[in-house]
Amino acid sequence: MLAQRVISALVGIPIVLIFIWIGDFGFRLFIALVAILGAVEFFQIAGFSPSKPLFLFGVIWSSLVVLSAGSAQWSPLIITAGVVLSLALPALLPKRPGFMLHWVWLLGGIMYVGWLFSHAVLLRNLAHGKEWVLLALLVTYAVDVAAFLVGRRWGRRPLSPQISPGKTWEGTLAGLVAGIVAAVLLGFSLRLPIPPSHLPLLGVFLGVI
Repeated sequence: MLAQRVISALVGIPIVLIFIWIGDFGFRLFIALVAILGAVEFFQIAGFSPSKPLFLFGVIWSSLVVLSAGSAQWSPLIITAGVVLSLALPALLPKRPGFMLHWVWLLGGIMYVGWLFSHAVLLRNLAHGKEWVLLALLVTYAVDVAAFLVGRRWGRRPLSPQISPGKTWEGTLAGLVAGIVAAVLLGFSLRLPIPPSHLPLLGVFLGVI
């Protein structure tokens, strides 16, 4: 597991950095691709068959939400159409048990993956956008690695066995500490326009999220 994380970081981080630097439509396309991969995983976990219309609709619409991010004209239209069509599509398909449950999973996946990922595009479009995206990603990575290493070595008390049996309180606290340290160091090194006293709070916020 640790080796996979290290290899993924060595391969993935340079690619991410390139697209963060490029920005504009190149970064938007990259995030849309990431959203597609995330949506595929989400809908598979939710039990949607990849060959079914609901699965394809969810994946495609998740990417459209990302691609339309920041557009005053298209973003509300895409999100509204996603809500309406996600309700209409199951109704047009052959009736089967769990109609509303399928709709909830479909709409939930689009918002959870597409809408949340669209904020990476919005963040990149801000002033100092490159630095803000780097801060968000690297603090998240620091939290994840610290929580994994400490939880694996010293973790004893489960955090939420029903959701993730491997998560522990020890790992969670280590992740929060790592988030604070990473946010402070990155805030100064990236010269972000934020008061120094806010950086630890930002680290806590990102660690919790």
